[in-house]
Amino acid sequence: MGAPIVTPQGLTHQQEHFAQLVASGLNQSDAYRQAYNVSPDTLPETTHQAASILASHSNVAPRIQQLRATIEAATVAKIAWDNAKLTKEADRHRELA
Repeated sequence: MGAPIVTPQGLTHQQEHFAQLVASGLNQSDAYRQAYNVSPDTLPETTHQAASILASHSNVAPRIQQLRATIEAATVAKIAWDNAKLTKEADRHRELA
């Protein structure tokens, strides 16, 4: 079997998937279960420990922060856009009144 395929950030696809899940709001253990297809027989403590170690990995932790920052910036932009749209709509209604 060959080496794992690595993303431009130096992560395996499973690590990238884990980072995306954590950044989107899933807790580390649930993200680990999904990204690594953990067996239902696996003890919760084992999953928690593995997830914690992975989240602090030297390539994974900065990727989670990068993804969170991207999500935050998109959210702020959406809120600003929505606010501008609502303000414009309110101004239009005031003019009609």
